[in-house]
Amino acid sequence: MKLLKNSFNYMIAPAAYRNGLSLYKKKHWGAALNAFKTAHQAAPNNPQIAFKLGVCHLKLKSLHEAHFYISRALELAPYNTQWQIQLAQCNKQLGFSSYELNAAGKPTVAVPRVLQGGFQQSLNISLKKKLLLLPSDYNHRVMADIEPFIAYYQNEFDVYVILRQLDEDVVYKPSHTLVKNGTSYGEYLKLTADYVIDAGSMNYGYRITDTTKWVSVWHGIPYKKMFVDLDIKHLTGAIRYGLAYDSMVSMSDFYTQTFLRKAMRYEGEVLQVGSAKIDKLLDNRSNQQRLSELYQTIGLPHDKKIALYAPEYRADKPFEVAFDTQKLLEVLGEEYCLVVLLPAAHLHAPHQTQNRVYYTKNIGKNDALLLADILISDYNPLMYQFDQYNRPVALFIHDHAEFAKAHPAHQQELRIIKRRQYTATTENALLALDWRQIERQNSKFNTPEYIDLAYLKHTLGIPSGKKIVLYAPTFRQAGAMPLPFDVGRLLADLGDDYMLITKLHYLNHLDQHYDNVIDCTSSSDMADLMKIADILISDYSSLVLDFALLNKPIVLFQYDYAEYMQKRGVYFDFADYLPSEQIIRSEEELYQINWKTINADNSKIISTFYPQEDGNATKRIADGIGFIPEIRRGKDIIFLVNDLNQIGGVHSFLKNMAKYYKQTYNSRIFVLAIKEFAEANSELHVLKSPYIDFAISSQYLNGACTHILKNTDGIVISLQFSAHIHFQRYLENAKSVLMFHGDVKDMISREMYGPHLSWLNEGKLYNYRKLLLLTKSAVELLRPHLNEDIQPKLGFMHNSIDADYTPIAPSKPLHTAVISRLDADKNIFALIDLGNAIKAAKENITVNIYGDGALKSDFVQAVADNGLEDILLVHGFESDKQKIFSRNDSLLLMSKSEGFPLVLLEAYACGKPVIVFDSFTAAKDLVAHGQTGFLLPYGDYQGVVAAVKQASHIEQTNVKAMFERFSNQRVFAEWDKLIGELDEL
Repeated sequence: MKLLKNSFNYMIAPAAYRNGLSLYKKKHWGAALNAFKTAHQAAPNNPQIAFKLGVCHLKLKSLHEAHFYISRALELAPYNTQWQIQLAQCNKQLGFSSYELNAAGKPTVAVPRVLQGGFQQSLNISLKKKLLLLPSDYNHRVMADIEPFIAYYQNEFDVYVILRQLDEDVVYKPSHTLVKNGTSYGEYLKLTADYVIDAGSMNYGYRITDTTKWVSVWHGIPYKKMFVDLDIKHLTGAIRYGLAYDSMVSMSDFYTQTFLRKAMRYEGEVLQVGSAKIDKLLDNRSNQQRLSELYQTIGLPHDKKIALYAPEYRADKPFEVAFDTQKLLEVLGEEYCLVVLLPAAHLHAPHQTQNRVYYTKNIGKNDALLLADILISDYNPLMYQFDQYNRPVALFIHDHAEFAKAHPAHQQELRIIKRRQYTATTENALLALDWRQIERQNSKFNTPEYIDLAYLKHTLGIPSGKKIVLYAPTFRQAGAMPLPFDVGRLLADLGDDYMLITKLHYLNHLDQHYDNVIDCTSSSDMADLMKIADILISDYSSLVLDFALLNKPIVLFQYDYAEYMQKRGVYFDFADYLPSEQIIRSEEELYQINWKTINADNSKIISTFYPQEDGNATKRIADGIGFIPEIRRGKDIIFLVNDLNQIGGVHSFLKNMAKYYKQTYNSRIFVLAIKEFAEANSELHVLKSPYIDFAISSQYLNGACTHILKNTDGIVISLQFSAHIHFQRYLENAKSVLMFHGDVKDMISREMYGPHLSWLNEGKLYNYRKLLLLTKSAVELLRPHLNEDIQPKLGFMHNSIDADYTPIAPSKPLHTAVISRLDADKNIFALIDLGNAIKAAKENITVNIYGDGALKSDFVQAVADNGLEDILLVHGFESDKQKIFSRNDSLLLMSKSEGFPLVLLEAYACGKPVIVFDSFTAAKDLVAHGQTGFLLPYGDYQGVVAAVKQASHIEQTNVKAMFERFSNQRVFAEWDKLIGELDEL
């Protein structure tokens, strides 16, 4: 598979890539770098090219560039472990923290496991589903496309946003959680989030299941040509996006037909309901309206002043208010109530009510200014916003040393914070602050009409009364770019009451400092910039169409029109929508515009490109995509097996357990395998269950398995020793159970499980908290052979099956069923000896054999060679046990070795007795001789013949009683208890 992928990538790659490979092999790093740069420009979405470009930078010690391109390669092909190793090496040289693998394949640091919902316990909790929001290119400066969904969904889902630039790997906010792109936890979220809303960052490489739902809110209406319309070579990129999404959101017929259907070749569901980012652009609520909504949402009394407590999140301890709330309110007086802003989205308010204390997560930074009369905090950036407006702030930094140690990137800032005027380090000192003096700062506060816009102008240093021209060009080439006009001359033409601000593409920055120009490129909020602007100057950017909704003047300065049309091309002529004098093709024309008479009527643009916008698009999108906010009562359950598509007791066990934990707790169920298919099968047996959310193998999705196991805080159950060995290095600090489904006597004797006991005692098996066998007798047999440090982990858990007792009336006397894999470990050739015994005794007994395996063809040949075709009937694999036992009146198990054969319980469920060799440890636990069936000495074929003839004498009441000993209700009650013990550990 890997060779095929590499060959395919080699064939479709540009010629410069092949040239680069030749130079790379010769270790001509600089020349190879230039070749790969050329190839990358031609094929920016080819992961092999991005990776090679990154490695060349790594060789040349251009570490930040290496980090960028290798990370980009992993975004496009996230499952390449070798690339992860290269990224880890790059991170190490940069001094970044990394959870990736080192060259030896071992975790570089202890695995941090983020607690779902903040809960340590796994069951009987309330977990929200995960919603992942992704801005374009994971860039914090283009959050507008996904930001409306944070506020809309924050109460229904655990909302995560992945960003490229963060000081720490995980940053907790009251309404959502920020995660750094490239971290293992970020990859885990991309692979496993219940829902994804993406503005153009992801592709189908992360779609590993159909149980999740992805929606695209692509980040702009195209004016310039895109994807296939730009060049047919971008068809593969369009396909990668098209395969990823269940729905794409559209704003208009133009967007649907021109961009989605034509340029992207997307054939899936389109929701033509508007653009969520436009809602903020059209939001003109007054301060009083916003404040009224806040009071109603939080449930505040209107006659009280507000003290807002807004602490930062502490990841290492449960949240609690760090002072006595009632004592503080006594000091502040009856006129105050206290609002506590919970610092992380997963935190919950205390159950007990507190007089005049309210908890919330629904306060934005500007709303906090409107609401609070006093801010009490520790390290929350809200303090700086209050400083801008000269609002009262008191700090309570009771754990400064511990907090500083946990946030090394903020050492200098934290030292400065500690020296602020109104700061307390103990509760007594907090209560003793001069609150009346602090409060007096409030008298200097004059609330502007629109606090967010006024704050932005204040931050940018724009004097009151100044008009604003916004220059926002499209992306041409990454890096520094000059302004294509004389700033002084333009401002002279505009007049003294104008200022110029710039907002470049997020991959650009100004080439120098320009006098009288305020650069807002680093600002994430384009809507606010457009709202404060009086005039827009742009060229080919899609934000021209957004700005048009404000009905303010637009000037297109297309100074490179001929060259741009030749290289890129556009979808329509702006001359059909704007006055010709506002479409400028030379710098000189720009200085000749009559700015006083410029036209501001954009109605034709609005009716064509944004016909539905009314400020309510976010709700229409949410209604259309239909995300279901059902609560989960349990965390993930992850099963580790050798082969994904297989038949046998292990897979029956996990499907039964998956159903219980899905139906009872709405847990997500994962099955991770070493390989996709069992080579021993002669037929294909696909693992299917409506209760399994993820079924993947490391054979094809190694990276996905790695990130899931390194980050889950759910329960991991290794059902086979080889599977545990394969995955165990990723289970540091995991709640992991190792189960043995075989017969312990064969582990001790090493007859069948040669290395297993050594693996346990020599520590080759590690990272498990419990070692489970299938019966108490197995525990007693194995315990003396285990090291003392392993014995405390030892326990047992019976198998059970998903079935009710539904007896099938006897109708086929002397017909017995064998349900087994046709492999050597199942002793299937003993059936030939049995067949010969039946033939010699001239008994009219029929043995119906149901199964598949590596020895199926050899067994069928042996049946024929011995002339037993009328006695031993090979039917192949059959999953319907009701069908089998309607044709047979007993079950025959010929195995010399078994762990806890579920097939016996399946027979009991149908009211059928069983005939078993007393040759494995659990036999006496499962079969009561003469009551539920027959236990016979190994190889006693005459005894088997007699037992088949006596099967009709077995009482069904005994069979039912034995079946109920191993009911799901009893067994899963024990599992729930065990999971609680794992939580305590």
